[in-house]
Amino acid sequence: MRIIVNHLTRMKAGYICLAGVDVRTGHHVRPVTGGRPLEAALLRRHGGVVDVGALLDLGAVTNCGTPPEWEDHRFHAHALRHINNVSQQNFLAVLHQLAKDSMKSIFGPDLERHNGGYVVSVHGGYGSLGCFRPQSKVHIYINDHGRIRAAWDDQHQRLSLSVTDVRLYDTLLRPQPELVRYVAQRLAAGVPMLLTVGLARAWQKPGEDVKRHWLQVNNIYLADDPFLLQGQST
Repeated sequence: MRIIVNHLTRMKAGYICLAGVDVRTGHHVRPVTGGRPLEAALLRRHGGVVDVGALLDLGAVTNCGTPPEWEDHRFHAHALRHINNVSQQNFLAVLHQLAKDSMKSIFGPDLERHNGGYVVSVHGGYGSLGCFRPQSKVHIYINDHGRIRAAWDDQHQRLSLSVTDVRLYDTLLRPQPELVRYVAQRLAAGVPMLLTVGLARAWQKPGEDVKRHWLQVNNIYLADDPFLLQGQST
């Protein structure tokens, strides 16, 4: 199976999560090993083959998805091969084909507002990955806890989500302020953009009594610099 990577997020130190679009079906696929998460050593910046816009061959895969993570496919990491990198124009075309204007059209009616964000109950939802076209201006910032957040008005309510875009963090999972500032300035200037969004694995937030899948912003794609090449050179 071959995928174009459009979801690439940081996890705990030393690990990442990646997903992409199956070039044959146009559906999202998240490669998993069935054991521990994928190592950050796979990233191109660490000498590996994984980056946004990369066309990867996963080798043989087995569908192992369960709701809402229907996209999970088990593969062998040693079989991963880099084919090439798609152009910015072709990459954006793929995103636009996937993009939806509402979160519920991506994740289904089980998606609910909760504490300024969105959640899905365990075993609910149509899927866990999507591409979203915001209908209002998005504000990206680093909060007082050192976390990157994205906020915008969604259906007349303020929405605030965690941003896990691996490109915006250093190897120690610290936000890169200059790059975050670059993206924030471009968005404030009105540059069109798309977001890849996803539901995190279910977890129980402190102070709550049940596990939920929390919606997060996986990646931010500027129309004139989707790979953040200009931002990385500033």
